[in-house]
Amino acid sequence: MTITRQLEALGPTIEEICAISGLPGVSIGVSHYGSAIHTSSHGASRPAALGMLVDEGKLAWTTPIKIILPDFQPADRADALWAQAANNILVGADQAMAIAAQLRAVTPFHGAFRYNNWGYEVAGRLVEAVSSQTYAAFLAERIFGPLGMARTSNDVADTAGRDGNVARGYMCLDDGTPCAAPRPRFAQGTAMNAGERDPEQPAVSARRPACAIRARLGWAQLPWRLGATTRNPAATVPVVGDAARLRLALYHGGMVVGFSSAVYVFPETETAVVVLTTGVGLNDGPAWIGHLLMQTVFDDVIKHGYVALARALVVTGWAQLGAYVGRYYAEARTFFIDVSVKGDGELWMNFQGNEDEDYRIKHHVGDDFSWHMPRNERGRRGRYPVEYMEFWKIRLDYGGGDTARRIFWVIEPDLPGEGMELTKEPVVGQTEL
Repeated sequence: MTITRQLEALGPTIEEICAISGLPGVSIGVSHYGSAIHTSSHGASRPAALGMLVDEGKLAWTTPIKIILPDFQPADRADALWAQAANNILVGADQAMAIAAQLRAVTPFHGAFRYNNWGYEVAGRLVEAVSSQTYAAFLAERIFGPLGMARTSNDVADTAGRDGNVARGYMCLDDGTPCAAPRPRFAQGTAMNAGERDPEQPAVSARRPACAIRARLGWAQLPWRLGATTRNPAATVPVVGDAARLRLALYHGGMVVGFSSAVYVFPETETAVVVLTTGVGLNDGPAWIGHLLMQTVFDDVIKHGYVALARALVVTGWAQLGAYVGRYYAEARTFFIDVSVKGDGELWMNFQGNEDEDYRIKHHVGDDFSWHMPRNERGRRGRYPVEYMEFWKIRLDYGGGDTARRIFWVIEPDLPGEGMELTKEPVVGQTEL
């Protein structure tokens, strides 16, 4: 079976990953040896613009920004054109450069990957200053037009005449249903607007990789984990590639409210995999889809099950509340905590079955919950004024099962590890998984 047929056959698997991840729609493009071999639809512009100006001799990647934009007088010396990446601008355009100039680096120059949108604002201003065009007009004339992307625009106002045929983004709720999100408004019109036909344009090429792209995207020598820019936990990202076929990978994952993406480029074989979705799901679905496409194109010896990985990493904030319910005993069995669901789906805990020791616990992050209460409430309830915050947090741990098995509670600040451990008492007649 040809690679193209193999990629086409992945349709049901890709749709299953989308369903698990809560992604309403996805558009895919794959090129190999410089030619588009697969595009399908189910359910980055600034570097290119700057690169054109560099090729024309109007800029250099090392040109100090302040030479072109006098208002930009940086607080740090590292102000060349490879600055940073992607950001929501919350101030007026006339204030943007003054604010950007005062931002201080949190890591040494080129010392770490830091995602920040102020770089996009500066890059867009540079394009306008050097080209004497608006950023949207430059993209339309120099990038979208030549690529045949007639329904793609960087100008939000330009969507008015498109009969509503513009991609809409969604945020995924805990139950997997999509919730329509307002269109993100970025500096210099960063957010793209695309109609339904443009995703099919085979504008995917891995030729002549520029140093700027290597700096912007992650890179790795395969076999390796491509996990530097994914929302999925790094430890869960499998090693991809074969030891017998070393391969350079340039990659990047992107996300704004309502949209997420993943891009992988392999220069030696002029291969590119692009995954664009109209949603932010319960895991980084674009990354799993991209990995699935990669292992198919290169026929990796080790095949990973990305449907299973997507299902295992569905992040809904916290589990179904019933999974936490039960009685948890400390090791000596002289102290226990009861966890129950009360009222309108609220989680509560109780110490020792004492009716005066009921406390509502609120979700914090992952399987961490907080039972913190205002100082006045603590006083009225006669609680000792414990001030260190770990005391007010408990973690309900699954231990690899389908329901919570243990509670960890740092009841004293000097306890090692995660503090006191309480184990769930099995329900009579219940089989432990």
